[in-house]
This record gives sequence, structure tokens and C-alpha cells, in this order.
Amino acid sequence: MTGSLAHSKHDCACGDGWEEQSVNYRIPLVLTPEAEGGYAVTSPLVPELVTEGESVDEAIDNAKAALATVVELYEDLGRSMPRSTWLTPSPDPLWLETVISAP
Repeated sequence: MTGSLAHSKHDCACGDGWEEQSVNYRIPLVLTPEAEGGYAVTSPLVPELVTEGESVDEAIDNAKAALATVVELYEDLGRSMPRSTWLTPSPDPLWLETVISAP
């Protein structure tokens, strides 16, 4: 599954002071079914992103939280996210493939 994980809040000097701004990344995710149930989540582009969830929805939510941790880790190490994950702001529509659970 690939999609856009809108994540990471960064401080920026905007207007009269510092504000937090969200940054969007395009992150491919691999959801692997676990024998005991649920899914393990990894990303081939961001190997440090590892999490799990009992459902697809929970796995994706946990991946967003894991991405925030990875972005913070990269910042602490002076690294940037892989260039292929960057989403440049654009007025064009954003193509998004995702898994949506429905009852």
C-alpha cells in the first residue's frame, strides 16, 4: 500500500512568531498479516519506520505516529527524509491510493 502520510510538525518562522506546520510525505507502506492477527507495518524507503496494528486502520494510524518519531530522529541526526518521500506543495490534485475498511 502506498499513500500520503501527512505528518510531522515543524517549527517555522511565520508572521509574528514561531508556528508549527505540518509536512506531508509520500511513504510506501507494507502491511504484512501477522499469524496471531493484525499487521506488521514497514516501509522500504524508510527502514526505521516499523510498527503494527490490530486492523488496517490502526496500522495506518500507528504508521503516522511512527513516521513522526522517524522524522524527529532524522532531525536529531542531521539527516533529511529520502527525497522521493517529499511532497511539494502544489495546486494540482494529489493522487492517493489507500486501503479503507468498510463495515
